[in-house]
Amino acid sequence: MASRWSLKEIEILKNNIEANSVTKLMEFLPERTYHGIAEMKRKLQLKVGPRKLYQINKTFFKEYSLLSSYWAGFLAADGCIKEKEHQISLRLAATDREHVILFAKTMGHNGDLKTNTEKRKLLPHLAEKEYSNVNVNICGKELVNDLWLNYNIGAKKSLTLEPPIQITNFDVKLPFIIGYIDGDGTISLSQSNRISLAVIGTEKMILWIKDIIDILVPPIGHFNPQVNIEKQNSKIFRYKVTGNRALKILRILNDISVPKLKRKWDKVGFAIEPIYRNDYLSNSLSVKRAGRKFG
Repeated sequence: MASRWSLKEIEILKNNIEANSVTKLMEFLPERTYHGIAEMKRKLQLKVGPRKLYQINKTFFKEYSLLSSYWAGFLAADGCIKEKEHQISLRLAATDREHVILFAKTMGHNGDLKTNTEKRKLLPHLAEKEYSNVNVNICGKELVNDLWLNYNIGAKKSLTLEPPIQITNFDVKLPFIIGYIDGDGTISLSQSNRISLAVIGTEKMILWIKDIIDILVPPIGHFNPQVNIEKQNSKIFRYKVTGNRALKILRILNDISVPKLKRKWDKVGFAIEPIYRNDYLSNSLSVKRAGRKFG
């Protein structure tokens, strides 16, 4: 006998009724059967309203630009391409909801975002936790074709992604890397204000990114070209830059006028303003001196 529907499940069903098909709704309710969802729709008298028409910019990826290159880089890292459906899907954690909205609006999609909550373990020994995410699906045969022709981005790319060697303009390569960092990169700032940049991906993609970064800010002194590349598994590699060189690289990229994930690039803003660090150290010293004087 099927278990009773929870209030959360009913809410998910109502929020995603525009998915239009029971099969699609099963993605949001993985523990429910096709017939179970169909029956609950009938009981709740939920009906799909008139389909909304959107003026999708179907030629967005046809020509190279700073903006199209950024979003191509982001999709290369975090997007999902469905060739048969001619669909681009972007799903991010709920904390990055505004970035999904920005992508949707850039593409000309002004509809509601789909929301989903799922339970999963980050590591086998940890307890399950609930995670919320938001996603948008953009349909367009031209968009999918242009992503492949201009950026080498296709379906099932996680372990086979090739770099966009078609891009010849160096200035257009940089926003692609920014987008890729926002998707599969990490910007870290230590307590001592030491900043680092790391990206993961296929070997060819990582080497391509490294070559561009080496041109942007050449390494100084005797430098082993492979020293900052680590093999994570048989298909995935990690490239990391730290210290002053990472700071120079990130400062240049941060000045390029394209969207960026605020939670990542805010760290660069802190690192390039040493006055904040000095103020913090000065305040810390003042507190310590006051403690010695009056303690």
